[in-house]
Amino acid sequence: MPAQADPRLALAHRAAAPGAYTPTAPAHPAAPAGHAGPVAAPPVAPPDGAAPGGGRRRWTLALAALVQLLVVIDAAVFPLAAPYLQRDLGLPDAFMSPLFPAYAAGLAALLPLGGHLVDRVGPRAAVLAGLGAFVVAAVFEGFVIDAVAAGRSTVTVLVVARVLHGLAAALLTPGALALVARSATDPRQRPAGFGVYAAVAAGGGAAAAVAAGGFIEFLSWRLATYAAIPCALLALVGAVRLRTGRASDPGGPFDLTGVLLGGLGLGALAYGLAAVNDVHRGEADPVAGVTGLIGLALTAAFLRQQRTAPAALLGSDALKDRARGGAYGGLVLLGVALFGLYDGTSIRLFHELGLAPFAAGLMVLPALLAALVGARLAAARIARNEQVRTPIVLGALLTAAGLGLLGALPFHLGYTVAVLPALLLAGFGAGLAAVPLYALAVPDAPGVRTGGAAALAGYGTPLGTALGTLAAGGALLAGPLAGAVAAVLAALVAGLTAGRAELR
Repeated sequence: MPAQADPRLALAHRAAAPGAYTPTAPAHPAAPAGHAGPVAAPPVAPPDGAAPGGGRRRWTLALAALVQLLVVIDAAVFPLAAPYLQRDLGLPDAFMSPLFPAYAAGLAALLPLGGHLVDRVGPRAAVLAGLGAFVVAAVFEGFVIDAVAAGRSTVTVLVVARVLHGLAAALLTPGALALVARSATDPRQRPAGFGVYAAVAAGGGAAAAVAAGGFIEFLSWRLATYAAIPCALLALVGAVRLRTGRASDPGGPFDLTGVLLGGLGLGALAYGLAAVNDVHRGEADPVAGVTGLIGLALTAAFLRQQRTAPAALLGSDALKDRARGGAYGGLVLLGVALFGLYDGTSIRLFHELGLAPFAAGLMVLPALLAALVGARLAAARIARNEQVRTPIVLGALLTAAGLGLLGALPFHLGYTVAVLPALLLAGFGAGLAAVPLYALAVPDAPGVRTGGAAALAGYGTPLGTALGTLAAGGALLAGPLAGAVAAVLAALVAGLTAGRAELR
């Protein structure tokens, strides 16, 4: 087994990971005809533009969860493998530094375009294109790493491979979330669909750490770069069979101004945030800092343009709706909390208990199970009364309490005393809050551009991860404690903006 590398380098650079997620069970067969409940009899293929029936809806949700989990595992593999790659190939820090911002900036810069394409061509086409790009990027990256080892390639080519991974994620993230948003014909079914996605969003970080750490520690970090290709091919087969996924663009010209402003702004902001680890090591790059500030200004201009543009890629009322705007902010704050839950806890497990990434991932895995329970309960409650404020506020406060315990209690007291109860509390709360936040942020109503809304909502966790990295500053305790503060703020934002908002 290779020598353990300090995971702080990897985790501090994880400014573009789509956050914490959990795998999903394969689609279940449709219930027999006459079965009462939300699962319908095996459906006839719906006409074009119709939402899927019960059995096909399950298939759609399973595909969406698998696609998003694929994005998370891919984002987790390279940061965990990077210290081993650098050590085994003898690469200098100057070679490695551009690789992390490349993925972060590529994902962020292409998300507005990805969301707009989802509305123009439909989520199924976007997912197919994203899966194809993912497989090409993974194979290309593996070949480039081998070429670098043999001295036949340079860092520039590897940066291109990382940008390609970001491009694939920029198509897959809004495509998967739009599939979930459009999977129900009955509004009462929507919370259950978002429950599946939110469980992925709030729990799969542990699953990604276990998968990536297992490949790196017990097989090879070189094989880890190919680890997600079989899952991508499986998802590709599922997407080909999927016969739903209509476009929802309500008309109007292509929002080129929004795509350019949003892409340049988010890309520059992500680049600046992804270089934050250099500040922690006393090697701050002023160019990265200036780039981040320019990105912040361009992002503000993009949001202002979206409020007035006649064919805005986010939709005409996306930023005018108080509840939806609060949901977008809540998702960013939840992303900070999830960084503290998974990355911050893993760092402490490594340093205080001496656990390798794979073992640390196993120790954090109960949070995934708790997130599943929380997401299921939230979906059931919302389906009954459609009120969203209570589960958001309660879930965020429970998450804050769990993270506060994770940051305050010394781990040497023992896993079952100092770690496990806090993980269960924080994971349950995150799952409880994530369902209504995603459901509010990505409505499926006439005139709503679901793909654009999904792109903005999907970027909440990567942006939160980057902000969590900045807040943690490399300190072991700061990750969970920063996440606890962010969770309290998420509860406050939800309390002020959600009001008596109902799903639509």
